[in-house]
Amino acid sequence: MPIKNIAISLGLSILFVSSSVIANPVNVSGRWVGVNYASKIKGPTQVTMTLKQTDQMVMGKYLAATGVAKEGKGMKTTPKTFKIRWRNTALKCPGKYVYEYTLNGDQLTWMFVGEDCLGIEKGHGYAKREP
Repeated sequence: MPIKNIAISLGLSILFVSSSVIANPVNVSGRWVGVNYASKIKGPTQVTMTLKQTDQMVMGKYLAATGVAKEGKGMKTTPKTFKIRWRNTALKCPGKYVYEYTLNGDQLTWMFVGEDCLGIEKGHGYAKREP
């Protein structure tokens, strides 16, 4: 018996979804404002990120209240997660970091690890997208 007839006789519905709908349902482009907690810095630091997503590529700029400025790029890893490799552009404290982001509604959370003039740095944070 052909598969189509088996599905009909069992009362099953078959749904085909475009891979582009599954792979990229949420675009993370925009301005995100929140706080970052870093292992070498006491307390939370206010941060602003401006992200631009094109297909699966995510690029951005990051600015912290401490004066740390970063530029980075990365890729979506699932529909709601992505990684960015940031490079600290502040001349007094160069560094490189890898952030892993998770999107949940209008909130972005992350964990990171890297190294800069303070040594090995790790931490986490969260931000909300500005309207």
